[in-house]
Amino acid sequence: MKERIIEILKQAGGETVSGPEISARLDISRVAVWKHLKQMKEMGYAISSNPRGYYLDPSSDTPLPLYFKGHRDNIHYFPMLNSTMDKARELARADASHMSAVVAEVQQSGRGRLNRKWVSQEGGLWFSMILRPLLPPPLAWQVNFAASVAMSITLKKIFDLDVRVKWPNDILYQERKLAGLLSEMETEGDMISFVIIGIGLNVNNSPSKAEPNAISIMDILGKPVHRRNLLSDFLDQFEATVDEHVKKQKHSSDSASFTPSIITQWKEMTGTIGKKVRIETYDDFFEGVAVDVDDTGALLIEKDDGTICKVIYGDCFHQGVGANI
Repeated sequence: MKERIIEILKQAGGETVSGPEISARLDISRVAVWKHLKQMKEMGYAISSNPRGYYLDPSSDTPLPLYFKGHRDNIHYFPMLNSTMDKARELARADASHMSAVVAEVQQSGRGRLNRKWVSQEGGLWFSMILRPLLPPPLAWQVNFAASVAMSITLKKIFDLDVRVKWPNDILYQERKLAGLLSEMETEGDMISFVIIGIGLNVNNSPSKAEPNAISIMDILGKPVHRRNLLSDFLDQFEATVDEHVKKQKHSSDSASFTPSIITQWKEMTGTIGKKVRIETYDDFFEGVAVDVDDTGALLIEKDDGTICKVIYGDCFHQGVGANI
């Protein structure tokens, strides 16, 4: 019933809809309408009222489940969480379905790679997705690459932003960090039980001073944008991207056939290949030129002496004018 009320108010485009009209269209009593609306307000829906009836605040972009056609049963929204990754893992272990998403308005203990603190203030998009791809664990990295590709496509389509993906998990705009990704997984036997992809996207927030090279979509465009529509479009794009590539993997006799497709897309969108970079791992650091990403997702670095080093994990920092990230 709440879904139908939201649809009625959305169709009104911010105009007031009277209680008797809602009652008549839903064939329920006016008291029942009032009770549903009261509950929805308590859930966070931006429903206002005046003597003539009820209306939705058109400026509200809170990513609440009832707004997401096709995804509403898989959206788990929280005004505040310690970490969307932790909550997503909890839900995944309780059999949450493929493509479930945990979204928080604010994270108190958001984290990036290597447990680095990720400042998650109001106005950004902080969310983690649960995926259950039919892939063996060694291929789980491909889901992270697919998320980078899907977010880049979405930002280009909606805002015409020429963003670049940076190995292994960042999205940049003019060498400034717009988004970061984090992936974790659990396995069952020789298959993936679930993968969690966490994404922190600077949208209408002011990035932390601790990240001087960060930037938000609002900074770029000079105005706030609608986060809910952005998230909805991304979820559609990401689901299509993952399904397409996993299908290719499943129906191929070549176990590596999935890789060239997602790698090819990723390479078309990266700003890392061809750059002078600094690599930092747990026990080493060095510089060189990023020359390629191979079919396992590893970054290939040509050192000054001409040797090629294969980097499977670590931090990659772009070097040179306008690049220090």
